[in-house]
Amino acid sequence: MLEKKEGYYSKIKRDDRINAYALGLYLSVLEVWRINEYRNPFQTNRRELMIYSRSGSIVTYHKYIKVLVDFGYIEYSPSYHPAIGSLIRLK
Repeated sequence: MLEKKEGYYSKIKRDDRINAYALGLYLSVLEVWRINEYRNPFQTNRRELMIYSRSGSIVTYHKYIKVLVDFGYIEYSPSYHPAIGSLIRLK
């Protein structure tokens, strides 16, 4: 969990485990969170996040969603229904 004074950008900036792909996806998550008026959790879909992160590969997308989950940045509940977005909670 983030300390009270530390923001989402500050935490990831100091994390040496995060590479450019994970960073791009995380910034995309933050943008969609902003668009969703900072609701936490919020719904989105793979296509939207891939567009914002400029990811061209579904495999890369899934790999780095897993990285963000494993490193404790987000909780991710995938939706396997095409009309219902996956649920993301920022931690």
